[in-house]
Amino acid sequence: MLAGVFIGARFLPTPPTAPAPADSTQRELAELRTKVDSMGQVVAYSLMRQEPDNARLRQVASMLKNGNASSRQLAELVSTLAFDPSTNVRLSALEALYAHADRQSVREGVLVSLQRERSPLVQLAMIDFLASLRETQAAPAFEALSRDAKTDKAVREAARAALAQL
Repeated sequence: MLAGVFIGARFLPTPPTAPAPADSTQRELAELRTKVDSMGQVVAYSLMRQEPDNARLRQVASMLKNGNASSRQLAELVSTLAFDPSTNVRLSALEALYAHADRQSVREGVLVSLQRERSPLVQLAMIDFLASLRETQAAPAFEALSRDAKTDKAVREAARAALAQL
């Protein structure tokens, strides 16, 4: 048996080894590893920075309690209304802004937000907000929404009704 192992190891061909990757291939692999590592770090950082919806809702609720909001707080609410990814948080921000509807900056912020909003639920609430104030500057936005075939049917109808109300 020892003779068989010795002869097999000595006279049988050895399996071919894979050729060493070229220098350029090794560089490309190193660059890809670096990019994947940095992408992972960016994703981890962005996940750490994201606050859960309920935390953002608590912030809006705390501003609701304060009936005498500062200009900075109102700007934060308008910003939340325009850019927050959560529909519930945007609706809460709009609710908080009702108490300050007499301010021109609030009405303008809601109008600008309406033009970029894609959620029909939030659009309906914004149309109601602006129509209840009889905001005449909203007429072009209402007109555009009522004519846009891509807009939800309920939103188009609400925009038409708001136009009639103005």
